[in-house]
Amino acid sequence: VPYDATDSPTSVYGVFLGGDVPIRSVVSRGVHSLLNKGGSPRSFSDLVVHETEFVKPGTEGYLFGDDGPPVHYITKIKDKTDGKVYKPMEVFTKVFAQGRYPQFMGLKRNGHDGFELSEMNNLVTQLDIFVVIADGSVEAEESLMDAEMDFFMLSGKACMEDMDRTMSMLQEQTRNEEILGAVMYTCCARGPTQSGLIPESMSDATRFAKVFPDVPCLGFYANGEFGPMALAGNENV
Repeated sequence: VPYDATDSPTSVYGVFLGGDVPIRSVVSRGVHSLLNKGGSPRSFSDLVVHETEFVKPGTEGYLFGDDGPPVHYITKIKDKTDGKVYKPMEVFTKVFAQGRYPQFMGLKRNGHDGFELSEMNNLVTQLDIFVVIADGSVEAEESLMDAEMDFFMLSGKACMEDMDRTMSMLQEQTRNEEILGAVMYTCCARGPTQSGLIPESMSDATRFAKVFPDVPCLGFYANGEFGPMALAGNENV
């Protein structure tokens, strides 16, 4: 973008790629599962959505004004192990009893791979409902009925573990392909220098190079705005 030193700084970041070469997208999200006692995310959960409603501005029961986003209200959750049905606050209290406030709620719709993550909000304590904001896409409006549910915490340890797991799975899932190069957009909270989150320099790039030592890699640090949707417990990276 044209830049005049007297103006406020403006810029565009990106990478241009050319040629008839397929591009695959991979995302690593470092979270631990509170339902798995703070361990690695699993591909399943015994908690499922038992009662839910999708509402938009202008419909009865919508709580966020005329220009708010479409949302899902989750009002009942079922435990598949014993068939008991719980209200959201009962589930939240059980999870919070572990001494950690969940940062993310994850939902895995039927037939999908991995838990889609949404940031926790305090409406569960105010209204006794889990509110999930939809992004306006057709896929986001699909019913959450019977979706599996888990709760997650972000940590540096989980980031490093998930990067190792994701790169190992990527190596396995591309074993019959020729990889020409890689572009990496990494969150600035993950480097390039050591930080309070991750006690390693160039952590993600180093872990990529360990698995793909002969693949050239370029990129930059950003704020998480690049890449596909982050998932937890996905089996296909």
